[in-house]
Amino acid sequence: MSHQVENLLHLAQEAGLPEEFMHYLIDSQGIRCLNDLREITPDDMIDMKEEYLKSIQATPDQTNLWVSLVTRKLRSLIKWINSFHRVNGRAPQWEEMTSDNLEILPEEKEGLPEIPDTPGVYARYTMTPVRNTSYVTSRRSYGSAVTTDSQQAVKRRNVKVSITEYPKFTGKAKDWIVFERKFRSVASSHNLDRVLQDEEYEPIDSVDGAQYKEDLEFIYDAFQNAWADSMNF
Repeated sequence: MSHQVENLLHLAQEAGLPEEFMHYLIDSQGIRCLNDLREITPDDMIDMKEEYLKSIQATPDQTNLWVSLVTRKLRSLIKWINSFHRVNGRAPQWEEMTSDNLEILPEEKEGLPEIPDTPGVYARYTMTPVRNTSYVTSRRSYGSAVTTDSQQAVKRRNVKVSITEYPKFTGKAKDWIVFERKFRSVASSHNLDRVLQDEEYEPIDSVDGAQYKEDLEFIYDAFQNAWADSMNF
């Protein structure tokens, strides 16, 4: 067993991930070093989970390790590594990634506001900027193709919204609370509260899921635009 593999397995223990799960990432997904972990995107994670579930179908006795808790812990680990890079301008040393240190993001520890992470399809919105030019979103009605609940939800979002209505962030920690309050207020007026909730979102049906994905992408653009001047995106 290589030294890098030993370090990854030890990191899994510190991060609360099953050792067998890390073995799967190493053996089947080509994760060989810390940077490989850091580069996993939310979309990659969805594809990797699908591959994992297919792989265990052939062995019914094998326990499914990739449960929601494991997904959250893996996301948190990747988020922590990227946060450490932004604060320190380097990769963390293995000995710096202890269970205690992993409990709080380096940016939070330094008193800095957290930069937005790329959102997953049905994940909560978390605040790494990626370019997207769709600065306007349109809430549309889907007519008879949706259920009554979905019709009501879509009707509430049947408005045209621009990210220019959202406040700008100065990049200064002292201004964060006011910025966040104003941002959430605008999002609420656009019926986008659910995108900013901490819980993972469960769509009512495929139409609701598609609308949520559109809302999620729009809020991501709005956050990116809000940070653009202070972070030079």
